[in-house]
Amino acid sequence: ILQAERSDEIGDLARALVETREQIRLTFEDLQGRIDDRSRDLEATEEVSYFAATQRDLQTLLDRVVSLIVDKFNNIYHAQIFLLNSEGNYAVLRASTGDAGQQLLARGHRLGVGSVSVIGQVTTTGKAVIARDIASSEVHRRNEFLPDTRSEVAIPLLFGDTIIGALDVQSKQSD
Repeated sequence: ILQAERSDEIGDLARALVETREQIRLTFEDLQGRIDDRSRDLEATEEVSYFAATQRDLQTLLDRVVSLIVDKFNNIYHAQIFLLNSEGNYAVLRASTGDAGQQLLARGHRLGVGSVSVIGQVTTTGKAVIARDIASSEVHRRNEFLPDTRSEVAIPLLFGDTIIGALDVQSKQSD
């Protein structure tokens, strides 16, 4: 520290070393936080997967999976599962969390396959759809029951190569 107070090259070098050490410490703390987050996410994914693999009643499975997702993933405040109807033209909400979910289920919420919505797109393409920031998303459609949503991810549910529905999760944070 005394060397850093000098006004010559040794002082410059000492100050640079102090700054570098601080940058390394901050980088290490950031990386440790990311590792902790990923470890937590992997544990949560394992728990959800285990439950999904061992449950035999479909509705119990759907309800518990969306609840586990919201409980275990800190950035997710709402989760729901849509399954395609027998004609394959609508994705019908089958499980959803919270009061908003109960209201959506009570009204028989459904979205058209191929519609301009996150669920409509994922159920027609079979590929995950990500709306990192709903303010600039071309596919996210605002839901009156979920006004806090800032980002949304929908993942196709497949049976072999056949799309059977979608898992949709929403966050109050962008990205």
